Amino acid sequence: MPDGSQSLSRCYQNFCGIILITLSLLLPALLNGQAPPPPSGEKNGSSAPAVQPKSPPPKKQPQAKTQVEYDAYQKIEAATDPKQKMELVDKFVTEFPDSELKGVAYQQGLNGARQTNDYERALDYSRKTLQVYPDDVLSLLVLSSWIPERVTDNDSQRDAKLTEATSAAKKLLEVVPTLQKPATQTEEQWNTQVKELNGRSHAALGFIELLKKNYTGSEEEFEKAISQMPTEPTFYYRLGLAYTYEKKYDAAAWNLARSVALKGVSEKPAKDALEILFKAYGEDPVKAGEEDLIKLAGSQEKMPNDFSFVNFMESKLNPKPPSP
Repeated sequence: MPDGSQSLSRCYQNFCGIILITLSLLLPALLNGQAPPPPSGEKNGSSAPAVQPKSPPPKKQPQAKTQVEYDAYQKIEAATDPKQKMELVDKFVTEFPDSELKGVAYQQGLNGARQTNDYERALDYSRKTLQVYPDDVLSLLVLSSWIPERVTDNDSQRDAKLTEATSAAKKLLEVVPTLQKPATQTEEQWNTQVKELNGRSHAALGFIELLKKNYTGSEEEFEKAISQMPTEPTFYYRLGLAYTYEKKYDAAAWNLARSVALKGVSEKPAKDALEILFKAYGEDPVKAGEEDLIKLAGSQEKMPNDFSFVNFMESKLNPKPPSP
């Protein structure tokens, strides 16, 4: 039977922007840093909003050397327009290249780039932040997640970019166990946050392996991601693609159906990919029980060991008469 790979390829190539949405949901839980103090020996009675965290936080809190430097940084924090914030960050690091606040300034710039979905500047601020704070969670998450979303097959830097994203994802998996629970979070909230960071790290690795056509490796990473976040529909969608390319159609159909059932931004491409599988067998999705499969997959996290896509369609197309 045909594998529908060209159509499925179009599905995931048009699937950019998922992480741009989900990443914004992560950000509030990462905002547990504190504003830097005024320069030593000088007083400033104003309070400033929290800045992006260092993960783990630096041993020595960064501090301005002069009041002029401190005031310049305060303008960055006070800026509400993300584009203006980035302009102020760039101006700050130019005027104060040796500032201890350079790292937190880059974190502010990353926040502005994230808000405006500015891909190139987000990557630039992430790399610069990591030069100061090598374990910065948000920077590692951006590099591991955003880079694969924009890589194309004809990109001359494709391999280098995927290598960078892979390194960031693996580094994040190393950093997560070292993080300390903020006092403002309950144990349950923190455990959920840790699982999400681990899940998105494995999902990033899974997508990278999918792009590299290492489908077995992709399946393994997405299974790990799902073990951490069993209700994230995008993971099931991309896992379904990996299984499809491997011609493991039972698992492919199940995971695509579950992605549809869980809704979210992957619902339509997952449904399109699922319909391709039905049609690859020569069956009408409606008559062969597509909606029933979606309901079934949505009702349980794990695919039953005896699930067969062919048998499922057969049961819908030729139902057994009721027993007398």
